[in-house]
Amino acid sequence: MSENDSPFPPDFPVDRPTPARAYGWALGSKDNYAIDREFVLAVHRVFPEMTDIARQNRLFLYRAVRYLVAEAGIRQFLDQPTF
Repeated sequence: MSENDSPFPPDFPVDRPTPARAYGWALGSKDNYAIDREFVLAVHRVFPEMTDIARQNRLFLYRAVRYLVAEAGIRQFLDQPTF
């Protein structure tokens, strides 16, 4: 596959870790690269609480969205990709 045939935008980084892929891998996602996993493991060695904090962050997001849907009447959420 040539660079022009890539399914990713031209500036989509696959040669360095990205916060989204690293965060996703810390939470169990399958969509990441070795560079992301190496980054998470390196950070985890000096900041072992990182995974617990990521999990708590995700749980807060779940609670917030459930509240917005059930109590505030929000029916649509938009998420803008950053790449």
